[in-house]
Amino acid sequence: MSIALAQNIYSNLFVPEFDSTMSEQLNTPTLDTITIRTDLRPGDIGWVIYRHGVLYKDENDYGVEFESYVGAGLHEFFYNLIP
Repeated sequence: MSIALAQNIYSNLFVPEFDSTMSEQLNTPTLDTITIRTDLRPGDIGWVIYRHGVLYKDENDYGVEFESYVGAGLHEFFYNLIP
Protein backbone atom coordinates (compact mmCIF):
# COMPACT_ATOMS: atom_id res chain seq x y z
CA MET A 1 0.00 0.00 0.00
CA SER A 2 1.38 3.39 -0.94
CA ILE A 3 1.79 6.14 1.64
CA ALA A 4 -0.65 8.38 -0.28
CA LEU A 5 -3.31 5.65 -0.24
CA ALA A 6 -2.79 5.01 3.48
CA GLN A 7 -3.08 8.74 4.21
CA ASN A 8 -6.25 8.93 2.12
CA ILE A 9 -7.80 5.99 3.98
CA TYR A 10 -6.82 7.49 7.35
CA SER A 11 -8.22 10.92 6.47
CA ASN A 12 -11.51 9.35 5.38
CA LEU A 13 -11.81 7.44 8.66
CA PHE A 14 -10.96 10.37 10.92
CA VAL A 15 -13.80 11.12 13.31
CA PRO A 16 -13.67 14.38 15.29
CA GLU A 17 -14.09 14.36 19.05
CA PHE A 18 -17.68 14.60 20.20
CA ASP A 19 -18.92 16.81 22.99
CA SER A 20 -21.01 15.27 25.80
CA THR A 21 -24.31 16.26 24.16
CA MET A 22 -23.42 14.40 20.98
CA SER A 23 -22.24 11.41 22.97
CA GLU A 24 -25.53 11.24 24.84
CA GLN A 25 -27.43 11.41 21.55
CA LEU A 26 -25.35 8.55 20.15
CA ASN A 27 -25.93 6.38 23.21
CA THR A 28 -29.65 7.09 23.64
CA PRO A 29 -31.29 7.20 20.21
CA THR A 30 -34.88 8.30 19.88
CA LEU A 31 -37.29 7.96 16.99
CA ASP A 32 -36.37 11.52 16.01
CA THR A 33 -32.66 10.67 15.72
CA ILE A 34 -32.95 7.33 13.87
CA THR A 35 -32.78 7.21 10.10
CA ILE A 36 -33.10 3.91 8.27
CA ARG A 37 -31.22 3.84 4.98
CA THR A 38 -30.49 1.12 2.45
CA ASP A 39 -27.26 2.63 1.16
CA LEU A 40 -23.80 3.17 2.55
CA ARG A 41 -22.53 6.74 2.60
CA PRO A 42 -19.03 8.09 3.13
CA GLY A 43 -18.23 7.91 6.82
CA ASP A 44 -20.70 5.12 7.68
CA ILE A 45 -18.15 2.33 7.96
CA GLY A 46 -15.67 4.58 9.76
CA TRP A 47 -18.36 5.61 12.24
CA VAL A 48 -19.23 1.97 12.97
CA ILE A 49 -15.55 1.18 13.55
CA TYR A 50 -15.17 4.23 15.80
CA ARG A 51 -18.28 3.50 17.91
CA HIS A 52 -17.35 -0.17 18.19
CA GLY A 53 -13.86 0.78 19.36
CA VAL A 54 -15.15 3.24 21.97
CA LEU A 55 -17.76 0.80 23.28
CA TYR A 56 -15.35 -2.11 23.62
CA LYS A 57 -12.68 0.14 25.17
CA ASP A 58 -15.16 1.37 27.77
CA GLU A 59 -16.72 -2.01 28.54
CA ASN A 60 -13.82 -4.45 28.10
CA ASP A 61 -10.67 -2.28 27.97
CA TYR A 62 -9.90 -3.44 24.41
CA GLY A 63 -7.34 -1.44 22.46
CA VAL A 64 -6.54 -0.30 18.96
CA GLU A 65 -5.66 -3.84 17.88
CA PHE A 66 -9.27 -4.90 18.36
CA GLU A 67 -10.52 -1.80 16.54
CA SER A 68 -8.22 -2.71 13.64
CA TYR A 69 -9.61 -6.25 13.66
CA VAL A 70 -13.16 -4.86 13.40
CA GLY A 71 -12.03 -2.56 10.58
CA ALA A 72 -10.66 -5.53 8.65
CA GLY A 73 -13.98 -7.34 9.02
CA LEU A 74 -15.92 -4.34 7.78
CA HIS A 75 -13.49 -3.98 4.88
CA GLU A 76 -14.25 -7.58 3.92
CA PHE A 77 -17.99 -6.89 4.24
CA PHE A 78 -17.77 -3.83 1.97
CA TYR A 79 -15.48 -5.58 -0.53
CA ASN A 80 -18.04 -8.39 -0.93
CA LEU A 81 -21.10 -6.12 -0.88
CA ILE A 82 -23.25 -6.38 -3.98
CA PRO A 83 -25.40 -3.24 -4.18
